[in-house]
Amino acid sequence: MRSRLDVYEQSDQYEKSKFISEFSRDVERLTTELKSVLFLESSDFEEETNIDVHKMLKEIKEKMEILVHRKHLIIDISESTFIISASRKLIYKVFGALIENAMTYAVERSYIGIDIDPNLRAVQITNRVGNDKYLFSSKIGSKLLDRLSKDIGYEYTVEDHDGVYSIMIIFR
Repeated sequence: MRSRLDVYEQSDQYEKSKFISEFSRDVERLTTELKSVLFLESSDFEEETNIDVHKMLKEIKEKMEILVHRKHLIIDISESTFIISASRKLIYKVFGALIENAMTYAVERSYIGIDIDPNLRAVQITNRVGNDKYLFSSKIGSKLLDRLSKDIGYEYTVEDHDGVYSIMIIFR
């Protein structure tokens, strides 16, 4: 945000409407990150429950339909599923953040694949990324994933090859 403001301040070429639009997205992202941090602190004591992974991912996709429509994305969730026992709010937060991240950085009119592997007890989210460089491997995102991996019981790997970004969550 600071860099964007400096560029706007020092350049007559930077259109006001473009600056406002981009800065608004920066503010929304910052607000979301702060809410995530505050949310994590308040979710420490929630009881574990059994969660159907496919059902939850489908619910999250439906809640984010406006974003999907706005960028003309196709999100495909495999039909497989498995059950995990964890805090519903925390699992929802993890999957929601990962899907939102994939949508934010996906190339417009592209495909996001969400593969569920019941044998591995894994979920993999894959998308083609545009020119943005700060995927979920940001410091804040990685810290959240690291912290939650201990609380919920999963491991994750991130891959970024030739514009295709993928994150896999494997539940123990």
